[in-house]
Amino acid sequence: MPLSYGGPTSCYGGYGVQNRLRKVDAVAPLSGMTILDAGCGDGQYIDELKRYTGAVQGVEIEPVRASHARQMTGCRIDSCDLSQLLFADRSFDLVFCNEVLEHTDDDVSVLKEFHRVLKADGRLALYVPNRWFPLETHGGRIFGIEVAQFPFLNYLPLTVRNRICKAARIYTRRSIKAALGRAGMRAVHVSYIYPSFDRSERTHPGIAKVMRSLAAALEKSPFRMFGISLFVLAAKE
Repeated sequence: MPLSYGGPTSCYGGYGVQNRLRKVDAVAPLSGMTILDAGCGDGQYIDELKRYTGAVQGVEIEPVRASHARQMTGCRIDSCDLSQLLFADRSFDLVFCNEVLEHTDDDVSVLKEFHRVLKADGRLALYVPNRWFPLETHGGRIFGIEVAQFPFLNYLPLTVRNRICKAARIYTRRSIKAALGRAGMRAVHVSYIYPSFDRSERTHPGIAKVMRSLAAALEKSPFRMFGISLFVLAAKE
């Protein structure tokens, strides 16, 4: 897998920073926590996390983005590989990792490193791509043609899908739980989240409001398994 960590963008105009953090806060209250944003991109999530706590730091492998995050947030931002974090054992109450794990060379090694830097009662808040979302937002290449948004690609056998889309892994509830287990962690909460339609809100606010209401309803319905991402809260074993 290419080592290229993602930021808060998608074909839907953003992952919904406030929405995603509210979901984390609902199951792991963020107030006063010592938090690491692992794969922080330009620092948008850190900027929002500062509303909850003054103890936020970040890691971003791309030096330019890390520099931008430092300027934007005023927080410590390390530019390093997530499998080699520059922190002591048991440094954080919470590690937050949003749509990044799927881009790493070895997801289990990264999860083991998260395990190392978490306190004994710490939590990992993780968002990863859901295999059952009908559109592969990372795109793919087939017969020499690049397809930016590939419909139903993720429904193919993984051996075929992974040849077409090499940019990122996809996960099911079972596979992310298995990866966490190999890293000495266990999932204590798993749910699905639909797109937030951030960009649509700027251009068509009325439509965005309707779509967000529909997304909220779908997340509570049997159709929740088709959400764009899995949200997982994990604890150390």
